[in-house]
Amino acid sequence: MKAIEKFTINFFFFFIIACEIAWRTKHPIHPIPITMVVAPLDDSMAVNAFYARNLQKLFWFLPGSGSSQLRRALKQSIDSSIYFGLTKENYHYDIVSKFCEPANTYYKDSNLTNADRVFTDAAIKFCSDVYKGANISKWINSDEISNKYQDKDIDFILSGLLQSSDATKYKEFVSRLQPKDIDYRVLRSLIADSIGSDSKNIKGLTASINLTRWINHFRLNKYVVVNIGSATLRYYENDSLKLKMKVVVGKPSTRTPRFAAYCNEIILYPYWNVPRKIVLNELLPTFKSLPNSVESMNMQIIDRYGRIVDLDTLNWRLYNHNFFPYEVRQSTGCDNALGVIKFNLTSPFDVYMHDTNLKSAFKSE
Repeated sequence: MKAIEKFTINFFFFFIIACEIAWRTKHPIHPIPITMVVAPLDDSMAVNAFYARNLQKLFWFLPGSGSSQLRRALKQSIDSSIYFGLTKENYHYDIVSKFCEPANTYYKDSNLTNADRVFTDAAIKFCSDVYKGANISKWINSDEISNKYQDKDIDFILSGLLQSSDATKYKEFVSRLQPKDIDYRVLRSLIADSIGSDSKNIKGLTASINLTRWINHFRLNKYVVVNIGSATLRYYENDSLKLKMKVVVGKPSTRTPRFAAYCNEIILYPYWNVPRKIVLNELLPTFKSLPNSVESMNMQIIDRYGRIVDLDTLNWRLYNHNFFPYEVRQSTGCDNALGVIKFNLTSPFDVYMHDTNLKSAFKSE
């Protein structure tokens, strides 16, 4: 009986194989390429969150022509990366392009799952960069704001993508991600005009357009933007420009750092606590040669307990660059180097905004 069963089973498989060979002889099949998808994801956590919300279903490779149109819409948007100040190779471009070719390629189910995840990863990263700018850490030395918006940002991107179930909706979503102000449109236009002709200009415009998207995406009620390059300050309320003025920024030898921070304190008629480097290199030599200059400059000598030192008790000959156990501050008033108002910031650079007693500084180019 076992032999008969074995023979029957073997015969069955042989019959299938024989029939397949005969069928293939009458109906030859051309070689079928199978595309393998192996690519590390840029943000696997965001991709996992996307599919958790989508109940682990495919998004880009559903049956029907709508999915192929959606895939092509993603590819087309990535193709236009340069106009956003972005680089298409950062968004799995080779794989996205491969799966947007004419539908004559057979994909295994497991490959479809992998490909769908790669498309989602590409879409999340591209949309995030269009929304909040790319490579911001390359241009900003310190950022105390972005981390507080991280969860909100990814939730916004995931929700928008999940609602972009066809090509039209996806294109509308990408459009909504971008700022609507005139400055942004001008930057887009300048980039388009510079492509292929001015690579140096493209580099500067790339930084500008990404920083513009980064600043705008926070949707802050009130904020100040200091443009170090143009030495200008702009104050906005709900994205409406309310004030524009000149500012004085650091010299090339003492550049103003680039950072994002909060204004946590406003002081009227502030003291100026003179930086130690200025005290030792500039003020101390002056005080030693001209002791009366301490008063004429409206300065105060402060001991380690925060008390004002009587100038008559100081023997300036005892002090030098290596020994001066005091701090120096300038008294409040219109002659103070900080002027009559100071804005303290939460940056790590001990940088703040302030008025000045040297109004002529605003006349210099």
